[in-house]
Amino acid sequence: MVKNVPTSDEDIEKLFYDLEETTSKTEDVKQSSSEKTETADATDKSQKHQENISIIESIGPLKELWAYCIQPYRQEIQDQGVSPVIQELINIIEKHGQNPSIVIDNRDSEAIELVSVRDNLAQVTLKEHTYHVCIKMIDIVKEAYKDYNNLMPKAIVTSLAHDIGKIPELRVSGLYNTYDHPLVSAGKLAEIFAGHDIFWAKQAIQSVKEHHLATKDQWTALLKQADRRARETELLKYTSQYEIKTFESWFSVDVFLKELEGYINVTQTNKWEAFSFQGLIYCKPELLYTIARKMCREAKVLDLMFIYESEKESVFRLIVNTLRGENLIPDIIGQGHYARRFEIKTKVGMVKNMKFTLTPIKADRFNIADIEHRKQGFLEVINAVVAT
Repeated sequence: MVKNVPTSDEDIEKLFYDLEETTSKTEDVKQSSSEKTETADATDKSQKHQENISIIESIGPLKELWAYCIQPYRQEIQDQGVSPVIQELINIIEKHGQNPSIVIDNRDSEAIELVSVRDNLAQVTLKEHTYHVCIKMIDIVKEAYKDYNNLMPKAIVTSLAHDIGKIPELRVSGLYNTYDHPLVSAGKLAEIFAGHDIFWAKQAIQSVKEHHLATKDQWTALLKQADRRARETELLKYTSQYEIKTFESWFSVDVFLKELEGYINVTQTNKWEAFSFQGLIYCKPELLYTIARKMCREAKVLDLMFIYESEKESVFRLIVNTLRGENLIPDIIGQGHYARRFEIKTKVGMVKNMKFTLTPIKADRFNIADIEHRKQGFLEVINAVVAT
């Protein structure tokens, strides 16, 4: 842990200047230590430099953050008056950053979503994860915008603040009446912004607050993407047999349809996941997700879209858009949509009509004769499927 946390731009610059000096001196110590010395002064000097080495190692993530995220955009940070906010956030993270980067509390939204990989992520410190996200956010903003310099102060602040609500002292302080870390993070960021006239402050707070929710806000989406990229990189340290690939590189429509065929017109304990009717296969969207997630796992691909519960809708849209590209989605499902409500009517008066949210897929690539023979019970008495 850094003993004297930098509290101003000058302090940080001095800190890195001192680090260069220390590093240089450490090289000298290493060289001189190869020669035998018997004086007490030399021993004391070596011990002091060993202490300095441990400080250098502990401050590594901060040094990387400074060099990559802050120093190149100091003019924009100064012009927008954001320096005190960034300084306070870094201060908080340096002081409390050794806490785990995931909250081990089943009431927290991320802890619920990431239960399958929670133990691995607990090995990543909050400081490491936060600085990883900031670096990823800088890259993503560069990718998304042509003129990005003036956006970097907002990128830095939202990244640094997004997970400070995981700090136990903030969660149990009683100041924030919630167990969910994004809300605690947003509350603390609002407190830090107080007294500073920063025109994008409200949007930054909102993005931090909603970074584990489905969103249509572009800035929040960028923060979510940075968070996901950082998590993927971190998880690769502990799941070396997996790799990061694009959805397009591992998702096969043919494999997907083959997996789907095994569910069509199959009834178990009066429950079904997909049925055929008049040239279409009507599927519950959850089934599409389940199949794609299985394919992802079998391909040994690490994709947090299939781990975060809040990303399910994104997965639904991605699958349907891919199927639409193969002309497998009928026009009844409009662009940008992955499903709609349908009323299923039956030819038996005693069986009431039912409404479901379903995704229809064209049956062109299925052996309809074979799958029709599977129908039994409710599926046998359907005589109309009407969009509502």
